[in-house]
Amino acid sequence: MNQNKWSIFRILMVVVTVLFFIARISNIIYLLELSNMPILGNLIFPFLIQLLFLAILIFIPNQYRFLAILPLLYFLAGLILPLIEFIMNPTGFTYPSIFIFQYISSRIISIIAYITYIILLLPNFKYKIKHAILAGSFFIPLTFLFLINLIMNMGYMFGQDLVQFIFRNVFGNFILTTSFTIIFTLFILMHLNKEQAAY
Repeated sequence: MNQNKWSIFRILMVVVTVLFFIARISNIIYLLELSNMPILGNLIFPFLIQLLFLAILIFIPNQYRFLAILPLLYFLAGLILPLIEFIMNPTGFTYPSIFIFQYISSRIISIIAYITYIILLLPNFKYKIKHAILAGSFFIPLTFLFLINLIMNMGYMFGQDLVQFIFRNVFGNFILTTSFTIIFTLFILMHLNKEQAAY
């Protein structure tokens, strides 16, 4: 069997990564138009870390997969610190209840997901189908929270171009919300497929 031939799982990982790239660039452009956020520290650097994580999963040999833990630690810090600040800030709970629920829940689920991925990326961890199911299980609550976010943004649908709304709030937000879960699940399935092919 040709070991250089890409499996369907790796190809799908690349496809989802390309979609993530498009959605993330669109999101960065939108944030730049919306505010004066520092482009390097707040937008470009986190984006590069995200691409590093995806590149490690897709291209780095399996024995070095633990390197993907480093970007995940960065993601964890980027989720935990703002969450603590939001909870500790009394004005944070002046927002609508549905926003507070979506904000806190999405970050808690992502934190649990990233901690799970860190454990699964430890060296010499032998993957089984239950690990792929565990990684993919985060897709369901994240999709539910995406739908809540979409409903909250429906009020802005008629104040902008419908195509832009669909691209940014339907396609873009869905990809940004679920892409890491999809790609990591495909990553485990890819290695399961390799192990089965080796026998």
